[in-house]
Amino acid sequence: MIMKIFTIKDKKSTYGQLFTELNQLVALRNFNEVCNDVNTMIYKHPEDYALYEIGEYDNETGEIKGYKTLKEIAQAISFVTKKENN
Repeated sequence: MIMKIFTIKDKKSTYGQLFTELNQLVALRNFNEVCNDVNTMIYKHPEDYALYEIGEYDNETGEIKGYKTLKEIAQAISFVTKKENN
């Protein structure tokens, strides 16, 4: 099965750990959960983070195909539904 490869970019640092999902919809659902977890840096500084699709992974052959151009899927700032007042 072909899985999509994603990462979260910290605009003030680097790209984060890679993860795979079946498709963009699943990745967006999980990104939304992280964006609204008050214990994450993404929740505390959503303006600094964005979700990228960077390639594909075939879990039957082990083959990885990276994209020449990374695809920004979403910015965290558009997912945070509430903000702590600290």
